[in-house]
Amino acid sequence: MCIVGGVDRVWNVGKRSRWPGSMTPRSTVMQVTKRIEFCAGHRLPGHEGKCRNFHGHNYRADITLQGDEGGLDSVGRLVDFGTIKNKIKGWIDHHWDHGMILSTDDEKARAMGFERVFWMNGAPTAERMAIRLVDEVVALFPDFNVHVTIWETPNAAATASRVRPSV
Repeated sequence: MCIVGGVDRVWNVGKRSRWPGSMTPRSTVMQVTKRIEFCAGHRLPGHEGKCRNFHGHNYRADITLQGDEGGLDSVGRLVDFGTIKNKIKGWIDHHWDHGMILSTDDEKARAMGFERVFWMNGAPTAERMAIRLVDEVVALFPDFNVHVTIWETPNAAATASRVRPSV
């Protein structure tokens, strides 16, 4: 038994916790986040500033999986960090890392003849990259709510989320 704030709480790991007295039982929402770093180039056709030119970033992708404490495995994990790394970093390495991420509508990019290109519908903004990656993560981890944050710089990021419908 554990005393929390003067209230006895009985902990049943992997099940809903029981609160004594008139307190309502609650289920704890768990989140795990794995950070994956990669380098890539892009350009944003139609951008008002210098981002319309070809340039690169040291990107960071924060992959967050969200589930209920009842979904913890026998070890006490929502999902192993190594599993997230292997599945998602593999996709990023294969498609984005050390390559160009460009728009299929970008004629200037097509004319450049880059060796390694990932073509996207629309300008490859951090927002569209987050949406694209959230699709991949959901396909690989369908039992979780998924949040993907793409950091284009240390001070600028975009987040896309896909939440499973309630059952």
